[in-house]
Amino acid sequence: MEAKGGNSSLGSRKGHQQGSKRYFEDLLSTLEEKGANPELEETIRESLRKNSTNIEYYKVHQKFDTMGNLKNTEIQKFKFDK
Repeated sequence: MEAKGGNSSLGSRKGHQQGSKRYFEDLLSTLEEKGANPELEETIRESLRKNSTNIEYYKVHQKFDTMGNLKNTEIQKFKFDK
């Protein structure tokens, strides 16, 4: 999940747009290097190897109106390329 607040927009990582499969894989590599959760990382990598359509990746965004009040939460599912 990519959580965005206010007027923030999607960023990039090493030239890969947030929400893309390449961005997700690069982020997973970084977590792997840090040893964050080896079992979870391997489960995710195995899922990516078998079929990326079983990975659900979302953007959640909540903007503010002109008065500074929170607007409705927007949820968008990213589509991975195979």
